[in-house]
Amino acid sequence: MHRDWPAVALARQQQGLEPLADATPRALIRRLYFDLTGLPPAPEEVEQFVSDCANTSEQTNSAGLTRRLAPSTPASQRCQSAETL
Repeated sequence: MHRDWPAVALARQQQGLEPLADATPRALIRRLYFDLTGLPPAPEEVEQFVSDCANTSEQTNSAGLTRRLAPSTPASQRCQSAETL
């Protein structure tokens, strides 16, 4: 995290801006999928992620999901293709 983050957050609060609440597991998986793949997750994947978040930490599950999805992004595919040349 950026080391000036507390100062930035304080400046935003002084301007009357407040941070949003944490995303629900359902919203989080949708955001990750759209950001990393451009596509929505399958309904089964959403339910599995929500269930997993109920049993373990959301941060652990989102990190695992990010690692799993990141190799499938077009940018990483181009990097992998370039490495094999």
